[in-house]
Amino acid sequence: MQDAQARMKNPNEVENPTVSRKVIIAAVIGGMLEWYDFGAYALFAYVISDQFFPTGNPTVSMLLTFITFAIGFLTRPLGAVVLGIYSDRVGRKSALSLTMILMAVGMGIIAICPTYEHIGILAPIIIVIARLIQGISAGGEIGSALSILVETAPANKRGQFAAWQQVSQTGAFLVAGIIGWGITAFLPREDVALWGWRVAFAFGMLVAPVGFYVRRQIDESPAFLAEREKTVKEHVPFTILLKNSWKPLLIGIGIVMIWTVTSKTASSFMATYAINNLHMALTSPYLGMIVVGVVLLFCPIVGAWSDVVGRRPIMIGAAIAILVFAYPSFWILSAYPNLWVLIGQQFFYAVLMVLYTAPASAALSELFPTAFRSSGIALSYNIAVTIFGGFSAAISTALIGITGDNRAIAYYIMFAAFVSIIALFYAGKILKMK
Repeated sequence: MQDAQARMKNPNEVENPTVSRKVIIAAVIGGMLEWYDFGAYALFAYVISDQFFPTGNPTVSMLLTFITFAIGFLTRPLGAVVLGIYSDRVGRKSALSLTMILMAVGMGIIAICPTYEHIGILAPIIIVIARLIQGISAGGEIGSALSILVETAPANKRGQFAAWQQVSQTGAFLVAGIIGWGITAFLPREDVALWGWRVAFAFGMLVAPVGFYVRRQIDESPAFLAEREKTVKEHVPFTILLKNSWKPLLIGIGIVMIWTVTSKTASSFMATYAINNLHMALTSPYLGMIVVGVVLLFCPIVGAWSDVVGRRPIMIGAAIAILVFAYPSFWILSAYPNLWVLIGQQFFYAVLMVLYTAPASAALSELFPTAFRSSGIALSYNIAVTIFGGFSAAISTALIGITGDNRAIAYYIMFAAFVSIIALFYAGKILKMK
């Protein structure tokens, strides 16, 4: 606390390596577990659909599974509002600790929930409740995490610091990929369906207390402490946000759109897509997920680059590349559905995700002032994730089912890229974002 208090008069001017390292670790380990939870559900969706949503029709069961996946996103805006306000009034540290508790509860429920065969309709209801809790937790995570990273960073290193939040998603990809591969590689398919998939959720539930402990050890954001000393808030930040910052909110939603659609469609959905639609080996998509995780480790380097050349040029270039190459990449994968083509495609998207999302983390946080930064980030990000990312798997499944074309998954990605390019254009024109 002494380090934070010493910087209150001049926040973001001097870097304290010890404080910075602790904050980065706390943000990364907590965010990693948050996203690991969502990844585990997506990776084992083909098992969950059989055990909790049996309909006799595999396509309908899978749609119900992904709709339940999306339901978890419906409570993200609620978490963004409630936990965003909590973060802006009480502090980033307290909000981050609370999200860890909620995440552990949600994962624990899924890990031990009996199947439809044992308790009937209660099984899918319990899964839905767990997803709602996870959604609230995830809704408050990114606002507080990005806020404390940016507010701890020196002014000329915000891109580098904020990009570490993406490393937390990288950790989720890596851990989910390794555990998913391990479970499917060393267990017979029958055991994976019987109990092996639960190991993935139990792992997250047991590691969550470590994340909670780490987050309790960090200091509060110096910029937040300075803001609290300077003013006594008469209004809830969320009210001010809606009244005065609707343009940054809309632009933030647009910026996040390709971020969330690419992440959910080209990464999490790839396991089900490769197994069910391309009929590839069970272990194939998990190896690709590990590749994605390794590539995303380079986010801080790209974030530091954006501190020098600006956020928008890098992001616009990446979004245009996604728009242009989305369909050809899925055409190649559909024509040649083998392990190396899949890994190559996921590597390609991972590179573009690094180029876009690393600067986007700082860009999103810079749209809003300290007083309601956490609320602004959380709300814009989670509205985009809820509407466009949460239903990406269901939309992709429906597009393929309606058209009968495995390449139709690319259309949604292209649409998202187009919207984000427009948002970046207005970010430069209206908000003078570099």
